[in-house]
Amino acid sequence: MTDESYERIVIKDRDGDSTLKLERPLFGDLTMTQEGGKTVIHKTAWLSGTTTYVPAPDASIKAEK
Repeated sequence: MTDESYERIVIKDRDGDSTLKLERPLFGDLTMTQEGGKTVIHKTAWLSGTTTYVPAPDASIKAEK
């Protein structure tokens, strides 16, 4: 997976319950990459910097461009 930008990413646990909803900040970016076999999500906001999320291996991820 290349470093791609998304508008919204929803992470659900294996039971299908939504555990985390991320949206691209107004002055920032929301990207998802594959690093070392793990999915890594970076949320970068202009004032607050970058927050990194690493979902559980059994979580499902739905990303919208």
